Amino acid sequence: MSQLPKALFDDLGEGAESRNGPKLTVLSFGAGQDSTALLLMYINDIEFRKHFAPNDFIVVFADTGDEHQHTYEHLKHIKTPCEKCGIKFVHITPDMGYHGKGWHSLREQYNTHCSVGSKAFMKTCSVRLKINPIYSYLEDYIADTYELPRGRKRAFKAFSRIYGKMNILIGIAHGEESRMAGEFDEEWKQMALQNVYPLIQMGMDRFACQEINKKYIQYEVKPSNCLLCPWLSKPELLYLFRFLRDDYNDWVRIEQNKFAKHADKGEKNLGVWAKWIKDESRPYSLEDALVDAQKEFGHWTNEDLHNYKMNHGCVGSKF
Repeated sequence: MSQLPKALFDDLGEGAESRNGPKLTVLSFGAGQDSTALLLMYINDIEFRKHFAPNDFIVVFADTGDEHQHTYEHLKHIKTPCEKCGIKFVHITPDMGYHGKGWHSLREQYNTHCSVGSKAFMKTCSVRLKINPIYSYLEDYIADTYELPRGRKRAFKAFSRIYGKMNILIGIAHGEESRMAGEFDEEWKQMALQNVYPLIQMGMDRFACQEINKKYIQYEVKPSNCLLCPWLSKPELLYLFRFLRDDYNDWVRIEQNKFAKHADKGEKNLGVWAKWIKDESRPYSLEDALVDAQKEFGHWTNEDLHNYKMNHGCVGSKF
């Protein structure tokens, strides 16, 4: 029996079961509030399963190596109901070989190349550390599970010819439609993958996801993003400074190393906040951003910062 209001499904048509549905549905699990709500609805609600994942189903999480401790604790807990329900939950770590060369973790990339993520650049970290490892893992998974040829995306192409497209469930809440990805730009993806955004289809915003999580989980599920995410806001930077000082200090070190290596590039040598201080002929640094954050938000209490953090996750990438 469905545990969700019937109205959530009224505009979805007859549901996936009416056309037998995709052979395989993959939940791209970010371990934040939105993707957790999707997993909990799959576990607890038959109507959700009928509409969005009526056949084979797996959950895949790719580790960036720079997750918050609360994310790792959440992963430990959420795997238990998956095990009880016989749901395959895959936690992809760099030692498994699916992360690209030089991209085993976010800080490894920064430290190895004296670089730093910046609001000035395209955000490639999510692609390199989350999306690509998931695709790499899935190629091996479908080759083994469905006895398909592997290598050079042949498994994806063979899967699509035999079974049609697999659905990739993505946890983007209603109101965050700007984060939806456009059309796939590679032939094998066009053939084999279909991104599906159940929360948007069901009109569920972040608050609705939080309510689902509270219903089934005894602890607070927090948003998920990298500790050193270049797309965080000034309140989030202040949060990092107050509660995770060692990580803030390490980020400052990484940015300063980048400034030093590329000092000859002048105004093109930008930091995380992608600004240049013309009067002083130097880049605007994390330390400058913290000063501004203190001026604007320093009066916020720890509770204020926590409440803000509860409603802000990774926003710089499209999925």
